[in-house]
Amino acid sequence: MLKIVSRLSKQIIFFAKNKLSPRQFFILSCIVVGVLSALAAIVLKFCVHSIGEWVTYYSTNYGHFFLFTLFPIVGIALTVIYIHFGLKDKFKKGSAAIGYAIARESSKLPGNQVYSHVITSALTVGFGGSLGLESPMVSTGAAVGSNYGNFFHLSYKDRTVLLACGAAAGIAAAFNSPVAGVLFAIEVLLTDVTAAAFIPIIIAAASGALLSKIILAEGIILSFSLQQPFNYHNVPFYIALGLLAGFVSLYYAKVSENIEERFAK
Repeated sequence: MLKIVSRLSKQIIFFAKNKLSPRQFFILSCIVVGVLSALAAIVLKFCVHSIGEWVTYYSTNYGHFFLFTLFPIVGIALTVIYIHFGLKDKFKKGSAAIGYAIARESSKLPGNQVYSHVITSALTVGFGGSLGLESPMVSTGAAVGSNYGNFFHLSYKDRTVLLACGAAAGIAAAFNSPVAGVLFAIEVLLTDVTAAAFIPIIIAAASGALLSKIILAEGIILSFSLQQPFNYHNVPFYIALGLLAGFVSLYYAKVSENIEERFAK
């Protein structure tokens, strides 16, 4: 059934490519990439919550909370086994790998990256690992956009924009935050942004957030209101906080790289 749907979808897109102008087909591609990235985000969230509920149930009813300390190890072990035997250690993670692909590999990401981050993140986060869903969704969405552009033989420029569209749509769908997805794609993945690239990213992020809203029907997770007006006397403290956050981020990045190098040895 899935093969029939996939084949039919490809035929429809090829038909649209032949009938539409290049610009019209590219806008359609942005919507398709946004929808596919959103579907990946929905699958990932469903898997994480399902595994998490299973872990909570067994830990609460059979382990007297002792299993809560063991399940994260199980999740990490399963992830390592999958990466080593399933992916043959060919696993790229993080925004740095995406930036390298944009700069050095013509914005081409491996095809297995479309699903590998969904599986590894579902196992790690679902079993209680201290990770988030932002990086996996960025990598998955970027891989969706890259492989879509590569499949339809689009240019390097269009493939790069679709890569950013997929990342933006993934964040938008996972966290119901299309603005955050657009800003991330522009600030982290694309260095030179023009209106020609800005508009497709907005379309993809909006498509992903809309599909996620329809299927998941999630509301506002954190709701707050301002209790007092803005006080400009606090501006020096905001500046100091920004500088402190910058130093903390630099420290975190350096320590993480050092630990990763030591574990790699």
